[in-house]
Amino acid sequence: MARKTANDDPLAPVTLAVGQEDLLLDRAVQEVVAAAKAADADTDVRDLTPDQLQPGTLDELTSPSLFAERKVVVVRNAQDLSADTVKDVKAYLGAPAEEITLVLLHAGGAKGKGVLDAARKAGAREVACPKMTKPADRL
Repeated sequence: MARKTANDDPLAPVTLAVGQEDLLLDRAVQEVVAAAKAADADTDVRDLTPDQLQPGTLDELTSPSLFAERKVVVVRNAQDLSADTVKDVKAYLGAPAEEITLVLLHAGGAKGKGVLDAARKAGAREVACPKMTKPADRL
C-alpha cells in the first residue's frame, strides 16, 4: 500500500504521487476521485498526459466556474511537462483554487524535478508509490 505523509486529506488542493509503480499511482488517483465524488457527485474529472496539457490549458481547466463545480485535474507523467507548462503548474501551485484538486503523478528522479520541488514547497499532500518487487505487494 502507498505510504502517505501526515496530511492525509484526499481533497487537499494538491496531491503529489511520486514513484514508478503504476498500480499505486492509479490507486492514489482513485482515492482522490472517490473523495471528490463523495463530496460532490457532479465532480468533473480531467485526466491528462503531458502532450494534452499545452501551455494555457491548466489555466483554462482551473479557472473559476460560474457554477462553482468541483474539479479533479490529474496530470500524469508530470516529469515530462514542457518548460512553459511547468511555469503554468508552478503559478497554479502559488494560488490553488478551493474547488479544484490537482493531482500530479511524477516518476521521481531528477527529470522534471522543478515540478516536484514546487509541489512540495507548496505543501502538497504526498503519496509515495515505490516500485513493488514482491508479487504479494500487489494484492
